[in-house]
Amino acid sequence: MLMEIEMQLLLDWFLEPANQRLCLTVLVSLLLGGLAGRFLSYRKEKRIRFLRKESDKAFLKGIQYILSNDHDQAIEEFTKSVQINSDTIETYVALGNLYRSKGDIDRAIRIRQSIILRPNIEEVSKMRALIDMGLDYRKGGFMNRALDALNQALQKEPANLEAMDAAEKIYEDMRDWENAYGTRQKIARVSKGNHKHILAHFQAELGKESQEKGDLAKAKSCFQKAISTDDSCLDAHLHLGDLYFQKQDYKKAVSEWRKVVRIAPQFSFLAYRRLEGAYGE
Repeated sequence: MLMEIEMQLLLDWFLEPANQRLCLTVLVSLLLGGLAGRFLSYRKEKRIRFLRKESDKAFLKGIQYILSNDHDQAIEEFTKSVQINSDTIETYVALGNLYRSKGDIDRAIRIRQSIILRPNIEEVSKMRALIDMGLDYRKGGFMNRALDALNQALQKEPANLEAMDAAEKIYEDMRDWENAYGTRQKIARVSKGNHKHILAHFQAELGKESQEKGDLAKAKSCFQKAISTDDSCLDAHLHLGDLYFQKQDYKKAVSEWRKVVRIAPQFSFLAYRRLEGAYGE
């Protein structure tokens, strides 16, 4: 009974012309609001598609300029691309690499840092930025900072070959043969192939460094380790022979130098003068 009375009151209210106009106004407003929202959403999506298209065009132009070795124009196009669409990480990576190639290390590093600090960034992008930062610092001569960036990358992904390879090159630049050797051992555990030549080379360099410091026992050990790793390591044979000659053990010196002639006849000239001196003794 109560519901019937409420329905009757509602019907009576709706039958009033003023109330009908009110309902019609509300209905039209809702309809227009929905249409306007859809129109604005369509315009926004259209604008986003247009901007992405323009950003992609600028990016492709940048690539074309790189291929034609016009780095200044490439930077201009990539900058235009990121100004239109700042979400494309690949464009920032390319832009940073161009700045590095031109020697503008500060700008390159700022780009890497901006990528790393982005919220919700994928780990693969952060790894790319850390490795690139290491390469930037190396280009600028900041070796310790370069190693810090690469070690951060290796903490996240210890078996990353690119990061290890970059770190090894920095250790070579620094003539830090012990760490270079250790890094190459890690690379050898991850990567297939023959690493004996490089490992022997680093051991030979360690031996030469010890020899210069007067630590002949360590030098001898390093040269022998290099030879046991790769018997064709000429540097190790030559300098091990020098050690024997220094100790007046001429027979062993001659033996090592003659191995150089046997292993690599094209480099025999490196041993001839040494052999002449030894035979003279």
